[in-house]
Order: sequence, then C-alpha cells, then structure tokens
Amino acid sequence: MRQHIPPSHNITPQVIASLPRISYRGYAFRHLPPHFDPRSGEGAKKQGGRFNSPGSFATLYLAPTLITIAAELFRLGELHFVGAEGLLPRDVYMYSLDLHDVIDLTDPENEKMLGLDRTGLTDNSRCATQSIGNSAFSLGAQAVVSYSAAYREGIIIAVFPENLRGWDLQPELIDTWTAIIEIPRG
Repeated sequence: MRQHIPPSHNITPQVIASLPRISYRGYAFRHLPPHFDPRSGEGAKKQGGRFNSPGSFATLYLAPTLITIAAELFRLGELHFVGAEGLLPRDVYMYSLDLHDVIDLTDPENEKMLGLDRTGLTDNSRCATQSIGNSAFSLGAQAVVSYSAAYREGIIIAVFPENLRGWDLQPELIDTWTAIIEIPRG
C-alpha cells in the first residue's frame, strides 16, 4: 500500500539524498525487555516504528539521555494501554556510537528542505517520517537524528544496523528497571 504524504512536504528520495550527512559520536541508551538481543532491531522491523515501515528493515531506537528513553517508555506504555508498569522489567543498555553517515532532521536547514518541522516529525502519523527513514536506509545512511516525541528537550537516534558496514555498537547492560520508582524522570 502506498503511503500518502501531504503536499506541503518535500519528501522525495532526491531531497533525502541531497541532505548533508554528519558524524555522530557519543553514548546513547535503549530500554528492552529482558533477554532481547540489544543489537537487534527485529522488533521494530516487524512492527514498524517512526522511521521504518512494518516488515521493512531493522532499526534501533536510541537516545543520548536516560531521561529521554524513560519518557519514551512512558509514552510506549500509554500507546499500548498498559502504562509503563505493564512493560516492566526493562533492561537498559548503553551504546558507544561512532557514526559517519547520519541525517540530522533537527537541523533547521534540513527541516526547511523537507517542509517538515518538529511537530511533523513527532506527531502520531508516521507517513512522512517512515518515508524519510525508508529513503535514508535505501541511500545507505547509518542513522537518522530527530526529536523525541515523548520528551520536549530530547532527541532520538534511529540506527540502521544493516548499514553499519560491520561496525559493532558494543551495547553494555547498565541497569534493569523493575519498578516505576527506578525510572528517571525529567
């Protein structure tokens, strides 16, 4: 099924290809149910996510702060009508990122080129963002940086493991959240 993108957006593979690429170095975090492979993005591949359509490609959704992944957990709990408590326990992993082919959607010039601002990048309609992610992945980008939909000051990093060209993210288990009181709040 072809997705419909509103005409005010300028989201084409040609525009995505013309966006400048940046490097992204630093730590990022992710929460997962226990016993899930922290290198796998197969859950997002099956169900889809903001930057990948269901059944398309693996994607790891990371954030550079624990507060952002905590806010994303609370949002996920609301979306699934179970609350964050219903998703516990969660293993928390830290990743060391050294990416060199990243599209930064928080750059004002890129927003202008795409005709898409923070609201368009974080609303519940995933049509535009999945189109961006599909093009970015097809063009070989390693990741997309965007705004967090759950935490106003936060950003997320959607990493495409298949485009890492053999580089290992080296996830490290740093915590397990078993109760709401253990989850950091912003």
